[in-house]
Amino acid sequence: MNHAKIFISLAISGFITMGCSGYGTKSASADDYQKALNEASITLDKANKSGFEWRDSQDILKAAEKAAQDGDFSRAVDMANQAKRQGELALQQSKKPATGPHT
Repeated sequence: MNHAKIFISLAISGFITMGCSGYGTKSASADDYQKALNEASITLDKANKSGFEWRDSQDILKAAEKAAQDGDFSRAVDMANQAKRQGELALQQSKKPATGPHT
């Protein structure tokens, strides 16, 4: 499997996760947001150090911070979890071996 196929698979997984993240979400508190933010920050830091952090992950985290500032903790938690999931996918991507030239 070449890099393009791997990336597409990871991206689709991320979009599915984003699409499903709002279902069954309970009302979240500032503490829930802080926990999600901390977990996302740790995961994104690891992804950054691996050199595979996704382009929009930090923007999603900033949007989560804005939602928390506006008092929308449910949305903020969902977005922080989305950023964390992107970090997890980036770390998975970093562990995939290179398989020849890109086409």
